[in-house]
Amino acid sequence: MTPRAALAGVALVAALAIPAISEAQLSADDVAAARAHWSRGRDLAQGGDWQGARDAFAASLELVPRVSVLLSLATAEARLGHGREALEALDALEALANPSRDARHLEAAERLRPHAEELARAQARAEAEAEAAAAEPEPEPEPEPIVEPEPAPEPSSSDDGAVHLIGGAITAGVGALTLVAAAVTFGLRQDALSRRDDLCPGQVCATEADRRDAVAAHGDAGTLNDASNGLGVAGAILVAGGAAWLVVGLATGGGSDDDVALAPWMSDEGAGVVAVGRY
Repeated sequence: MTPRAALAGVALVAALAIPAISEAQLSADDVAAARAHWSRGRDLAQGGDWQGARDAFAASLELVPRVSVLLSLATAEARLGHGREALEALDALEALANPSRDARHLEAAERLRPHAEELARAQARAEAEAEAAAAEPEPEPEPEPIVEPEPAPEPSSSDDGAVHLIGGAITAGVGALTLVAAAVTFGLRQDALSRRDDLCPGQVCATEADRRDAVAAHGDAGTLNDASNGLGVAGAILVAGGAAWLVVGLATGGGSDDDVALAPWMSDEGAGVVAVGRY
């Protein structure tokens, strides 16, 4: 068995044998070392060194079995043409994954699986051809031209947390301004009532003109009272809604790099590797 195959076996056995262990049960040093190995593998993959990236991901799995790292390992194996090894990593991922928590990683794994199966079939054909060639040697083929590996695209990221935070702040700010308007309107209502009482103390008016002005001031106070109540209710709703939105933004993490896994990206325009989830 080659050192590469032995390392892959150790990583996958670790991932399958202890799926119930949580990071809380692992030492802080192991978790930190596993995260460092994964980060180094990500950087190597982005630089086109898929063999180095694959070894770094396997080293991370020896310390901490994680769904995101298994997806990264499967992607690296596929990029190296190791179909069987990629399928082993995908099988370990499915055994370890939580369907609700790891839905994005499971979807990425399903997109990668057909390509890994095709590579595994190609491996089997190559091995069969190698055995036939050993039995009956043939002229050596012309060496194939060396093709430079394509650069890995910049990993995409979503920032739903930032969107929620900005939306929540704007909504809460509008609500606060609405409450200020409600307070101003309430103050105008109080002024109208004071004017009415000054014109007709004890509801006794000195002149008919004072009575008409007092009635008008009373009407103004009623209108302002309705406006103040409406603005107060609207402002309270906006502030509460904005606060809830801010809580959602904080809960989504605002674009943390945790739980990011490398996964294949394929479309009609080309193919590559992107980051999925958090470490």
